[in-house]
Amino acid sequence: MQSQDETAVTARTNADRHPSYSKYLGQWLLVAPLLLSMVVAFNVSVDPYIRFATSRVEGWNAKKPKAIRQVRMTKAYGVARGNFKMLLLGNSRVDIGFDPSSSAMPSRFRPAYNLGQPGGGTELATQYLQHALVTQTPDAVLLGVDFLNFLRKPEHLIDASIDPTENEPSSAPDSRLLSRQGGPTPLAALKSRASDMVASTASLTALKDSMITVAEQRSPFTADMSDEGFNSGIAFRQLIRDEGQAALFRQKNIEYAQKCLTRVAPAMDRSTELLAVEAVLEACQSDDIHIDVFIHPYHADILEIFDEAGRWDDFERWKSSLTDLCNRYDVSLWDFSSYNSYTTEQTPTPKDKKTVMKWYWESGHYRCELGDQILSTIYSNSSVAARPVAKRPFAKRLTPQVFEDWIEAIRQGQQAYAQQFASSSQRARGLVQNLTAKADTSP
Repeated sequence: MQSQDETAVTARTNADRHPSYSKYLGQWLLVAPLLLSMVVAFNVSVDPYIRFATSRVEGWNAKKPKAIRQVRMTKAYGVARGNFKMLLLGNSRVDIGFDPSSSAMPSRFRPAYNLGQPGGGTELATQYLQHALVTQTPDAVLLGVDFLNFLRKPEHLIDASIDPTENEPSSAPDSRLLSRQGGPTPLAALKSRASDMVASTASLTALKDSMITVAEQRSPFTADMSDEGFNSGIAFRQLIRDEGQAALFRQKNIEYAQKCLTRVAPAMDRSTELLAVEAVLEACQSDDIHIDVFIHPYHADILEIFDEAGRWDDFERWKSSLTDLCNRYDVSLWDFSSYNSYTTEQTPTPKDKKTVMKWYWESGHYRCELGDQILSTIYSNSSVAARPVAKRPFAKRLTPQVFEDWIEAIRQGQQAYAQQFASSSQRARGLVQNLTAKADTSP
């Protein structure tokens, strides 16, 4: 039988072998907040998503490669921090194509903010405009509209027997976006903002993105987004070095050809995309905001794909509806989707991985240099506008009076392009023909 002394010795021995869990937990309760504080401080100082507008320091956080992956959050808070005179609205073509700090931006519209949202149509642009109008009233809005956003998946096509709310949504409602007209409930908005705060400061993803942000500062090809919401597109340069610009064009052309072949055009009076355009016009009219609308300068490859895929008539009818809509609101509509010296810029050969085109990154996205030309054409008050531009007109302000003549001029431009650049025309059209042939032979 063990004596009391022996029992005490045994207990002390066991205590020595197994440290107190309560002591261990107590140490963690002291260390964990310290570590969390360090993580939060690091993430805020790097600010990878431009959530806090932390000062940019060369070599530390001047470039924001991860902001372009969190663009919804970045721009929702970014636009709310300022009082901007102009807002640029649209999809990724606007996001990459327009630099608000460019000298081509009219001085009367500075400061400006680029609210372009990759992957979003005008329905999403409407939500972001309503969000911005909660905190400010800009002097002007520039809205880029896209024919590809108008096309819809067949299963989402509205007809007279289907509830209009079943139309394909171009974006999910975003509870972080405020609105003066039926926005999220205060509780939903609070939850969304709290979630964004945690995601920006205390998450492992934010920590990893902060570390990547710091690590990639020295690379000349690091992607970046400015405090005014502009995606520089600089990451395309690395892709061009790796694959060549011809490969980027081909990848994008296949994507657009598939869209044109598989999507359909809804009836104009039942298109949620056109309804969204009208909502933007109404919002601007209600707040006495000047607005201009423009159709993007599609590269000739895309125009050829539209035609070869049988979408040209839909394309012209869409333009006609936009013309009537903008005319009804007394808003200028500019059409840049013609054949001219910009849109017919020829791609480098497939083996060429050094040449970088002057106006386009790939067929879907033009460079900010072309965005400058658009700004100059619409506002005509910068030195850029005085430069010689194209043999054919770069753009036309569409009205019902000039519409038919302009459309006919584009058709003639298409015929001229097919003759002058026959191989390029056939290259783009051949993609559509190959996809159609594969679809016809597939079981």
